[in-house]
Amino acid sequence: MASDEEVSPIEHMVIFHRCKLDQLITLVSYTPQLVLLYCSNVEEAEDELESDMSMTFANLKHLGMQICFVSFVQFERFLLSLCSPLEVVNIHVIYADENYIDFDQWERIMSHHMPLLKKFHFCYPNFIEEDSEINFNQSLINRFTSTF
Repeated sequence: MASDEEVSPIEHMVIFHRCKLDQLITLVSYTPQLVLLYCSNVEEAEDELESDMSMTFANLKHLGMQICFVSFVQFERFLLSLCSPLEVVNIHVIYADENYIDFDQWERIMSHHMPLLKKFHFCYPNFIEEDSEINFNQSLINRFTSTF
């Protein structure tokens, strides 16, 4: 992680490149003044993330990520480590485990750790094989329209 002498005044960071989650964590540790962070193609960390890591981003209001092969456990650990007043979260899951569509987990995270959240955009693909029947679970999707 960055020392006080190594920090950058950058407020908006947009990364259009593949990045491992642990690399992203190291990179943003140098930018504590971030207001907006967007990263496409975030992949599973090579090393296990520290369970007690904490990065204070007092100004981080907007977070956007495209997630590829990152377990929900790693993503949640990253999200909760930000310690920031997020207002807008955009998550686009490309390939990942089904835990991302567990409504109860999102409700717990938002109600306990994101009190200022105003907008939550979430995209999770449902690939359908050409020869299979569509198994569309409307009740699962309807749970995400709750105001909890």
